[in-house]
Amino acid sequence: MKTVINYTTGGLGNRLRPLSSAYAAAKESGRTLCQYWDSKTTNGSLAKFNELFENDIKELSSEDLDNLKSYKIYSEISIINRLSSKYGCHDLRHLAGKGIGSMSPRGSYTPNDSEDNIIFYCNNFIPNTNREFCHEFIKSLRPVPLIQEKIDKETVELGLDKNVIGVHARGTDFNVDVGYYINQMRDYGGSAKFFLSTDDLEYEKEICSTFKDRVITRQGRAHITKENEEEGWEYNFVISKEKSQDAIVDMYLLAKTDIQIYHPESTFCEIAKILS
Repeated sequence: MKTVINYTTGGLGNRLRPLSSAYAAAKESGRTLCQYWDSKTTNGSLAKFNELFENDIKELSSEDLDNLKSYKIYSEISIINRLSSKYGCHDLRHLAGKGIGSMSPRGSYTPNDSEDNIIFYCNNFIPNTNREFCHEFIKSLRPVPLIQEKIDKETVELGLDKNVIGVHARGTDFNVDVGYYINQMRDYGGSAKFFLSTDDLEYEKEICSTFKDRVITRQGRAHITKENEEEGWEYNFVISKEKSQDAIVDMYLLAKTDIQIYHPESTFCEIAKILS
């Protein structure tokens, strides 16, 4: 049995883009799609895949990876070393150093690779995989019933549709302040309604204060908070299982709207736009 294995870690968008590429590679080459889903890294997602989605994807453990007799890793040693040193995830560095597999840059992947087991690791789409198949996978994702019920209920309660402007105000990185989003929102007429998706409570307060009842926002959204208020965001927050599940709700609600205002580097918003 030939496999394509995605080593899935990081934030939600950073997980779903390469996982969708693994799906595309499996579909193009007749391989079995597998994944290692990291639910240990605190700055990634402490939810397991089956706590977020119903899709049946064969999951492998660290032991399963270690027991592979042959493999090719499509990644770069620099990001594998960063994964190990920054996050304590040593599986790929161990595999890269075993001497029984090989490593190639992501851009060198081709669907006719003859290796029995190929492993993807990055936070982006893998080059040379069919992007239509990638989007097909993302659109095929089925949130678990607990999450889907919240999506359906809040869509109706909040009145979300394509007449509402979607705003994703990412506040934990990208080095932009809330004014970046507020200035764009001001470009819309006074009758425009906005749905605000944000991980930052202070951004939410500022935007709601500025646009008042023109902003639709969720009650009880699970914002990200710093572990140490005196430090920056990097490696200074925890994405609990509940926050990961709530992020799925936010992503699918954002996808119900006309998404117009966001940071171009947001992978979360990129996935929402594909769903939309």
